[in-house]
Amino acid sequence: MTLLPDIKPSNAACCGGGGSGDCDGDASSSSGKCCLGINCCTSAASSEMSIDETSFSSSAAKANNNLTEFRAHNYHDAVAHANFDQCEKVDIEFSDVRYAVRKFSFAERKFVTKEILHGLQGNFRSGELTAIMGPSGAGKSTLLNVMSGFCATGVTGSIRINGKIMAPSSERFRRLSCYIHQDDLLRPQLMVGEVMLLAAHFKLGFKVTKAHKLNLIKHILSLLGLEHRYNVFTGKLSGGQKKRLAIALELISNPPVLYLDEPTT
Repeated sequence: MTLLPDIKPSNAACCGGGGSGDCDGDASSSSGKCCLGINCCTSAASSEMSIDETSFSSSAAKANNNLTEFRAHNYHDAVAHANFDQCEKVDIEFSDVRYAVRKFSFAERKFVTKEILHGLQGNFRSGELTAIMGPSGAGKSTLLNVMSGFCATGVTGSIRINGKIMAPSSERFRRLSCYIHQDDLLRPQLMVGEVMLLAAHFKLGFKVTKAHKLNLIKHILSLLGLEHRYNVFTGKLSGGQKKRLAIALELISNPPVLYLDEPTT
């Protein structure tokens, strides 16, 4: 994507979401006895491990294995072999776009139709960053839902992709873009590396080698300043880091168009 190199990694203190700098510490302590900030070692006095300790030790060992495998790939090699392919240029134009919902009115005791988008028009040019601004309730998120194909029912108007009219409900229309919602949908019990690798399996398929996927994951996380959070559970990330991880997940498929709903909050 043309705008990707402009993304600057930042620590959580500078990210939207109010993360603190303390959340950006290393996944393990300097003494080597802690994993993810929690002591993994049993004391010499204990002869048996409880179920919780056994489960945590297994999780910690898995985390260390994941991190070792991730670090085994040289960073410079990852950057050299995982650069994104050139995307096709996509220019989007829309005119007279309307979106209406049908809901039940208790006051009128019948179903009524409410129009949320009133004949909007505009365009998104390839290689440009376009911001949609307006007060709360103006319909910004609704417009993104329509343009990304997330909402197809109740939509009227004309949407052109490179000059050709395309229905928002079509599969090709949806494949041209990725949509990052305002609220994250991350699994808190999974680690950053696990989430990224799982997404790579789904988006790239199993014909792509695991080594290539790890190179791509390392490249994307480095671009977004998340390489040091590879072995951290997503539930432990700050608000800004979660938003950047959501972006990283969508960048795996290298979409021509990327819609972001309030990416700085």
